[in-house]
Amino acid sequence: MGHRFAELAFTATVREAQQAMGSRSSYAKMEQGADHHHRLGPRETDFIAARDSFYMASVSETGWPYVQHRGGPAGFVRVLDDGHIGFADFRGNRQYISTGNFRTDDRVALIMTDYPNKARLKLLGRVRELDAQSEALVTLIVPYYRASIERGFIVQIEAFDWNCPQHLVQRYTQQEIEQQMQPLREENRRLRAQLAASGQSRQSTLLPENTRREHTQKIRGTKMTHEQPRPPLPPFSRDTAIQKIRLAEDAWNSQDPERVSLAYTPDSRWRNRSEYVTGREQIRGLLARKWQREHEYRLIKELWAFTDNRIAVRFVYEWQDDNGAWFRACGNENWLFDDNGLMAQRHASINDVPITEAERKFRWPLGRRPDDHPGLTELGL
Repeated sequence: MGHRFAELAFTATVREAQQAMGSRSSYAKMEQGADHHHRLGPRETDFIAARDSFYMASVSETGWPYVQHRGGPAGFVRVLDDGHIGFADFRGNRQYISTGNFRTDDRVALIMTDYPNKARLKLLGRVRELDAQSEALVTLIVPYYRASIERGFIVQIEAFDWNCPQHLVQRYTQQEIEQQMQPLREENRRLRAQLAASGQSRQSTLLPENTRREHTQKIRGTKMTHEQPRPPLPPFSRDTAIQKIRLAEDAWNSQDPERVSLAYTPDSRWRNRSEYVTGREQIRGLLARKWQREHEYRLIKELWAFTDNRIAVRFVYEWQDDNGAWFRACGNENWLFDDNGLMAQRHASINDVPITEAERKFRWPLGRRPDDHPGLTELGL
């Protein structure tokens, strides 16, 4: 028959229901002609590659259905060819209901939704499990995504159908909102700069030469700011660099995104791992997401090097994920400050190492590290 999804989903009782409700004649047309809707095309491939979550249904040996949400970075579901998709199974609550169900019934139903564009794709297939040692699992690994992979799943597509967008409510992720807002922020920044330059031009004609020169120096580069100075200020000495680092450590250990963000210029630029953000609003968003997933967070920072307005830092923090697993994150940061002591740039490279609870070294009560607690060098880190 024609539409493969209709062939599998429209059982005799379903067709009877369609007949009773008056929709059977229109759906009967789907069942004519050669087989179709069982091979993924460019539209389906692009749609699947853009998703960061989906819903997956399985059936147990007792006949009860189970629906599970699966999530990850956009693109974590891979289209392997026109008849197969695959994805890594990241560690979750460890109930393993879907995994167990698939071992007695390999049939699966997936629903993938693009909320901003009100589009929905339904897929039916059969699942094959890849264990953690399988070489094929390498193709499903998501670089830079900090999650433990327990297995992989390969789904042989039996049929798919594009669902009606009716009743789909448009929703946007924080990243999608940021992408929409970025051009507006850039325009706002450009207009503010033009306004400031226009005001300075008018003001300069009214100022004496010496006062005008001094005023021009103040607004050049990073010196033009309405922010209050945050001592210690550059140029740094070894002592003031260490002091600056300890203040940053204390702020981060508070796990308060608002407090942390105030140490940065309003347009501060970050690279944090593989994520790039600009400005305090995006910084607060990044930190809020970070501390939602990183529990029992404790951090120590240490001076590596410094110049007049730059500081290089190495740091280590320990944290626990939602499943109770412990990690030690080791990283390096490069900082650039403006004349008011606000950080204008932060570049951070970080690696996570799984540890056991017994291997933890940071055990002070949550919050500021006690003054008598050893630093990284003393701990041998």
